[in-house]
Amino acid sequence: MRSRVVSLLLAEGVAIDQLTSRLTVFNDMDVIFTQAIPAQLHRLAVVVIHQTAETSEEFFERVVIRSPDDAVAHLSEMPLRLKPRAQAPSHRSVHMFWQLVLRQLGEFRVCVERRDGEDGAWEEVASRRFVVSDAKHPLFPTRV
Repeated sequence: MRSRVVSLLLAEGVAIDQLTSRLTVFNDMDVIFTQAIPAQLHRLAVVVIHQTAETSEEFFERVVIRSPDDAVAHLSEMPLRLKPRAQAPSHRSVHMFWQLVLRQLGEFRVCVERRDGEDGAWEEVASRRFVVSDAKHPLFPTRV
């Protein structure tokens, strides 16, 4: 049995404690309010948490951010080497996107894909959505 994605987090930032390896997520991203298009986001952290398998695994992981019209807006890819469950029950990978430019309003989809080996096919293993909106923010209804 192979590892599986058990959680997918979208955040403005993350911090990893070097002593305990604890991960702290800052500002979970569900809706991005903007006054103009294209909207610019300084950074977006995509945290993927895997439940590991009984044996070690090596594969490629790719995060694709798709715009409302399903075009690829941004892309990140990295090789992963997961330890067996007896050594590490979970594994997390962090994809950082810097200076994102979001050219449309609407629902964006963040897809996590996996490829086994150099020539394998990409398989979607998790996804999450966020919305880019020009509506007034519910906590700050007046704009400057």
